[in-house]
Amino acid sequence: MSNVALIGFGLAGKTFHAPIIDATEGLKLKKIMSSKKELIQEVYPEVEAISDFEQALEDDIDLVVIATPNEFHFEQAKAAIEAGKDVVIDKPMTPELKQAYELVELAHQKGVKLSVFHNRRFDGDFLTIKNLIQSNELGRVTYFESNFNRFRPEVDLANWRETTDIAGGVFYDLAPHLIDQALDLFGPPLKVFADIETMRDKANNDDYFHLIFQYEKLRVHLNASALCRSVGERFVVHGTKGSFKKFGLDPQEKNLKHGMKGSSLELGKDSESNHGTLMTETTKKIPTIDGDYKLYYQDISQVTAPEAVFVMEIMQLCLKSFKEGKWISVG
Repeated sequence: MSNVALIGFGLAGKTFHAPIIDATEGLKLKKIMSSKKELIQEVYPEVEAISDFEQALEDDIDLVVIATPNEFHFEQAKAAIEAGKDVVIDKPMTPELKQAYELVELAHQKGVKLSVFHNRRFDGDFLTIKNLIQSNELGRVTYFESNFNRFRPEVDLANWRETTDIAGGVFYDLAPHLIDQALDLFGPPLKVFADIETMRDKANNDDYFHLIFQYEKLRVHLNASALCRSVGERFVVHGTKGSFKKFGLDPQEKNLKHGMKGSSLELGKDSESNHGTLMTETTKKIPTIDGDYKLYYQDISQVTAPEAVFVMEIMQLCLKSFKEGKWISVG
């Protein structure tokens, strides 16, 4: 049994990490660091609520999970690694690429595990598409489109992602997920092109991006916007044998926000109305594979630190592309 200290009990910590850790066999949620002690004790009465980060580094802790705002990721992860703890960091790994390199090297020196919470690899819709591609039902894929759109026309000043000057905005929030999924399916692209913008009035950080990855005979489009009342397809895939379209987001985030336990068998079940459509010689509905974020915590080594760093490297190339207004080659 591995004892876990969770750092942060905001959206990421409370909604994603705590209930999933609590439901994962072999893990024990031992401590949560947050100012929300009463809420912690109400939801997890057996967990110790702490206010001092040093308490998360004591001998009774094996794994430290960092779910704080992005600006704190590097220093907290570094301290945990130096204390000999395995570490999970909520995406993105760090605000700066050089910090990520330093953490990977330090983890190697200390002989500890370092992973980043790319939980969207375990979304049901993504698992379904991955299965369709691997089974060759679509043939050779020529076009892949991933959209993560929402309608949030008003800037939420209570949300640090909306106001921070350090790795805030939709790009740092959602691009790590969409890029990681694309790399997991197709590997490194040849070139990238990015359009990133701040569309809403009074917004401090970007709320829109459109990324294009160039592969040989394949194009990948990754999109997110805070101004889509009609959110459209979640995924569109075209191949030499046919096409697949999928509407609706994986339900795990919504269900966790509404208080469903991470152990619930209903957590990752997609509604039948959102099942995707496969169009080959015939057209048929494809049941969505159940999503399961516990799969990540059952073995954090599935998402390696170098993989997470490569996501950040691609993000930096996308930022460079946007700044220079041109395609950027991937080394």
